[in-house]
Amino acid sequence: MSTAKRSSAVSRLADVKLEKEAYEADLQVNDRAQVFVTEIVRLGLLAIGGTGFLIKAHEGRLGPDWLLLSSLVLFGIAIGTALFHRYFSTDCIVCQIAILRLIMRLERTDLDEDTQQTLKKQLGSRRDRQERDMYYCRRLTLCAAIALAGGALCLAILIGLR
Repeated sequence: MSTAKRSSAVSRLADVKLEKEAYEADLQVNDRAQVFVTEIVRLGLLAIGGTGFLIKAHEGRLGPDWLLLSSLVLFGIAIGTALFHRYFSTDCIVCQIAILRLIMRLERTDLDEDTQQTLKKQLGSRRDRQERDMYYCRRLTLCAAIALAGGALCLAILIGLR
């Protein structure tokens, strides 16, 4: 397939207009998931700051160093995985909108065979990418929540030993 044909098929994809109802529910679900992981980031940062305050208040000796380090590392993991979730979640929505545009574009009857094949390949590629993104999102959300809970547990034990 020539480069000119391929680029014209791709460049026209952005011109496909979508009705807001076609993707509104996807955006709402994405927003809820991002609010959840934003709270994990916020709580993780707050916990790191609170731990720093406790260390300073107790003149550097809060309890076993390994427990303190474990708590801070787990909070850091919670923050990092939540931020990675935000990236993959956003990419998933981008893929969803591109998929909807590709489907609408493929419904046109004036496309030549080469353009249809190119669009079908792009559709398959976007769907694969979206599946990968959703796979990572599920695992990253779970990992962030578990790491935050683990960090909180280590911190609670640390305070209890004091």
